[in-house]
Amino acid sequence: MVSALGVAALLVVGAFAVYLGLRGYLQSDKFRTMLGAEVSGVMRAEGEFEEFQWRGTSAYTASFNAKGYEDAAFSRVRANRVEARVNFRAVWRKVWEIAAIDIGRVDVRVSPDDRLARPQSGPGDGADGGAGGGGFLAGFVPDKVEVKRLGIDEFNIDVALGEARVAGRRSAVEIKPTATPDVYRVSVNGGGITASGYPGLELAAAELRVGTGQAIIDSSEFTLFEEGQLEAHGDIRYGGTGEGAGVAISARLRGVNAEEVLPDDWVKKLRGEIEAQVEVGGGFGAGRTPTFSGVVTLEDGVLEAVPVLDRIDEMLGSSRFRRLSFSEFRARFERGSELLEITDFYAVNAGAAALKGRGEFTHDGAVQGGAYMLGVTPQVTQHLPLVKRLVFDQVFRNDVDTAFAAVFGAADVPKPPEGYRWAVVRILPGAPDPYSADLREQFINAGGLAIWAELSGAAEVAVEALGVLADAAREQGIDVLTVLADGSEENGGMFTLDNIRGAAGELGVTSSMEEVLEDVGGAVGELPGTLLETGAGLLQGFLP
Repeated sequence: MVSALGVAALLVVGAFAVYLGLRGYLQSDKFRTMLGAEVSGVMRAEGEFEEFQWRGTSAYTASFNAKGYEDAAFSRVRANRVEARVNFRAVWRKVWEIAAIDIGRVDVRVSPDDRLARPQSGPGDGADGGAGGGGFLAGFVPDKVEVKRLGIDEFNIDVALGEARVAGRRSAVEIKPTATPDVYRVSVNGGGITASGYPGLELAAAELRVGTGQAIIDSSEFTLFEEGQLEAHGDIRYGGTGEGAGVAISARLRGVNAEEVLPDDWVKKLRGEIEAQVEVGGGFGAGRTPTFSGVVTLEDGVLEAVPVLDRIDEMLGSSRFRRLSFSEFRARFERGSELLEITDFYAVNAGAAALKGRGEFTHDGAVQGGAYMLGVTPQVTQHLPLVKRLVFDQVFRNDVDTAFAAVFGAADVPKPPEGYRWAVVRILPGAPDPYSADLREQFINAGGLAIWAELSGAAEVAVEALGVLADAAREQGIDVLTVLADGSEENGGMFTLDNIRGAAGELGVTSSMEEVLEDVGGAVGELPGTLLETGAGLLQGFLP
């Protein structure tokens, strides 16, 4: 009995001695260095803790700083006010089990071009897990670290991917290990995300899995503007700065009022609720930029308070155009490193007009080219005077198949419905009115200078143009109608644009005529032009 008690006492004393020795080791620089190396190995980084202070089984340090290697998810990390609770019972299975790490604040920078090249040996290689280099504690000192939970009160992140700059602020984060080695589940709640020149996003919640060179976004929900909602999922690959670094994300946007996105001068003209489906894909770093593609729609779209619509109604003697309600308003787009392409824009009011087209724009909105088909129903022009109706019939002379082939060729794009007569219009980059310059020439070449001037709000210009010719002819003792008639057959009609310019050349007043014709501007292009620009711009504010 005495022998048994002695053995028990020795075991208790021995266990206590081991505990005291391990406590001493935990408070040593060797443990701090070892833990820093282990954490750095998990993070694929080179990092270091400041000195630990112990209170019971909890350790506190002022900060942890690390710089990521080329396969890390970040380039730099700084953690402030770090407290860890250690489960000493796990020591008997040779594991430093950290039940929880709570951090007051973490600041992260992500930049693929600002990371360390990985050294020949890993950050934990050669770290001595023993206490004092040996002794009786060597058999008890754990050789690995397990973290059961990591919580962050305030998480801030700055991301630089190519030209894109994104910042996240004041999110709460919880990280837990998964059953897959080196993969961690990350829950994020609250906070906001901003990018220079773009609308801010308020984060509701996000669930991610991070590790093995990628971050998988299982779900994320944001709010923007007053009632807009954005959901996104996908993955970001950050395994190095080479071809492996890239992104594949799907996002859905809904509930954004058009007036919250449109420029101020269009806020009261176009109304409706924006919905969008966006795909982001491609590589980043080393001069590469992700691409964006998708479709944006305007639900319950209404266009009104546009002067040209009022003038169209006045000319037609109708009320069809004063307030256009769209049964469909949709734009499909692709945005690469240089251009934003509207591959298919479609807006239709079943009782009056339809517009379907494509366009190319630089990222700052400059027009690069494109074409569209503008359709009107036969009922729109049936009450026009014969002279005006003949002009409209010449401009809107195409059936749907002819117009569609001229604008889209063999592109895989849905064809608009029957029931409209179509004008085919080229978008002319460099023109003062790129959306309507071609349409203007078609009207004037069909003998509709006065009609176009009326649509553009400058009806007197048509009279003024003929006045310039008449004054010049009178001074030279020539009949102006004779000059116009002489070129009418060659130029397609007496009052076509080519013939008017030809007559001005004959009479030596070309510069004066061009000054007058400049006043017959592109105001009528407000309708097709701004609708196409709107299709390009509805998401422009969301794309970095």
